[in-house]
Parts: sequence; structure tokens; C-alpha cells
Amino acid sequence: MPRATNTGPGRPAKDPNSKTQLRNAKRTAEGLRDDAKAFRDRFVFEYLKDFSNTYAYIRAGGTAKRPSKAGYDIRHEAYVVQQIQESIERLKPHKMVSQQTAISWMIREANHVGGDSSHGARVSAIAHVMKAQGMSTGEKEVAAGARGGVMVVPATENLLSWEQRSATAQALLKEQVRN
Repeated sequence: MPRATNTGPGRPAKDPNSKTQLRNAKRTAEGLRDDAKAFRDRFVFEYLKDFSNTYAYIRAGGTAKRPSKAGYDIRHEAYVVQQIQESIERLKPHKMVSQQTAISWMIREANHVGGDSSHGARVSAIAHVMKAQGMSTGEKEVAAGARGGVMVVPATENLLSWEQRSATAQALLKEQVRN
């Protein structure tokens, strides 16, 4: 589901000189106490699990009355932005999301109904869960080395020259199949 943003059509861009933007820019490694830095490090660790500001804030031990706002504010501080960026660069993609987490996301999508749901997304998610669990989806499995019915259509100047090239290619293909 797309996340809401504060900019877009009909909305002004954020003022880089606003109080919030200036405060967040000042919150660097040098501008934070050790305990504040430790909380933000926990926030980054939790944020990388699901990229949710709110849940990362709560799991890190935040106690604000509005965790969504507090998580959003911390996520945009200079120190946290830098830590997230560095962490993502260090991580290997297969370590960012476990197979169990990916399957749970697919199961959640497969069961998602409502106004913002998609039948196609549900069907696709079910097929992916089945494949991950080693279940058959009813589709024929084709060996990797099997030749399919794919024909490359080269760029030609007219239809007649394409027909001549395709007839030659088709004859060659039939000969290869016979052998």
C-alpha cells in the first residue's frame, strides 16, 4: 500500500528552513547524547525489519503518545538517515528479509480484502506461497533446457523480407527438432 507523503500535487514542498527540518539536520552523531544515540540505533535496527517508522519506534521502546509522529520525526533526523543508509549498504539483500518474513507478507496479501485490495495480487500471492511451500500451482513445469515456441522477429524493411527470413528460420528450426 503506498504511503502518504506531505508533498505532491496541490501540496507545497517542505520548507528546508522550517523548524522541524532545521532541528532534524542538527541531530547528527555529534549533536546527540549517548542515550539518545543508543535509542536511535535501536530504532534503525527495528526500522530495517519492515521499514515502518511507527512500528520501529514502538519496538525500539519509544513511549510517545503519538508513535506515528515520533517515528516519522526520528526517521528524518540526519543521524538516523545516515545510519539507515549505511546499514542498507552493508547488508546483503538475503539478510534483510528472511524467507519466513517474505512468506508471511505473501500470506497477508493473499488474505487482504477490502477497498484497497486487488484480486490479481491475492491470486499471485497465493501462487507464490504455494511455490515457496513446494506445492504445485497446476501449471506445467518446463525444463530449463526445453525449447519453447519463441520466435525472434528481426527488424526488417518490409513484410515480404520478414516472411522470407522467417520461412528460412522455420525450416532450420524444424531440421533441428528432427535431429
